[in-house]
Amino acid sequence: MQRHEYAEMIGVLLAAYGKQIDENTVNVYFEYLKDIPTGTLKNAVNTAIRTEEFFPSVATLRRIAVENQNNVPTEAEVMADLRQAIKEYGIYESPKFLNDVTHAIAEEVGWNAICNMDEIRMQETIHFRYKPVANQYKHAKIDGSEFPTTRLQGLHEMNNKRIGHTGAVPIKASINKIDTRGDNE
Repeated sequence: MQRHEYAEMIGVLLAAYGKQIDENTVNVYFEYLKDIPTGTLKNAVNTAIRTEEFFPSVATLRRIAVENQNNVPTEAEVMADLRQAIKEYGIYESPKFLNDVTHAIAEEVGWNAICNMDEIRMQETIHFRYKPVANQYKHAKIDGSEFPTTRLQGLHEMNNKRIGHTGAVPIKASINKIDTRGDNE
């Protein structure tokens, strides 16, 4: 997990519970949660906010993450996760998902392809890909083996890499350089 992804999640927790913690505590949480996949930890944070009365400890977040990890999302949850990612990131940004099954299906089908599908085609495609991926996920969790996923890229990131940008190039900076007056003097 990247530090900035963790920072977003801890920020959500702090806001939800109206709490402030010092930098040492933030570092301890990061150290003991960084091995949890981003989507799994995000689910654990969301579950904790909905179910825990008090700010969750590291142990509580880890317990919730394990409980959630052993649960295979339904096909409907995968579809909802995909719709939300399309709405939030679109074809241009690199998507993040709430669960690894959605990520694996998006990886298999292709993020750009999913973003370009109409609703019916997307439902059909996900329906036929869901069971094999969900079973693979379930067996990986039972065996304790890794369920690998790779980072999906949106069009902006792919184009940035194609033209030689290795780091993140701010989209707004690129847009601001476009001359909208019509004359390119």
